[in-house]
Amino acid sequence: MSSKHQRVTHSKKTAIRDCKEKGLGVFALEPIKAGEIIESCPTIELDEPDTQVIMGTYLSNYAFAIENEDDDDISVLALGNGMMYNHAIDFNADAEFETIFDREWMVVTALRDIEEGEEITLNYNGEEASTKPLWFEEDS
Repeated sequence: MSSKHQRVTHSKKTAIRDCKEKGLGVFALEPIKAGEIIESCPTIELDEPDTQVIMGTYLSNYAFAIENEDDDDISVLALGNGMMYNHAIDFNADAEFETIFDREWMVVTALRDIEEGEEITLNYNGEEASTKPLWFEEDS
């Protein structure tokens, strides 16, 4: 495990709280600086058959599609607070998937300074500049 991940697996600077219109979300309990690793979440990797099983179920709302060498349709379920980070076009954090201890980890990093009480959000589109509506926004 690289030294940057030995320091943080779950941050004491965050908490899950009620989030208007979104259910639950991850919020900063104290200021978080740009570039700071907020959390390193272990994941449960789902192979292509398992990914297909959960598609169309409520659980698919919490799965992250990831790329692999074979271009299979695989996904991961992030543990820790990983499933609780909400989507926003004006997101303030980024999630990268890295192989650590022979498994995928979701590493969440602050893209800018985040204030105490502010929700920590990701862009689910996978591309920073993308503002394409997501499956749950198209029905709104």
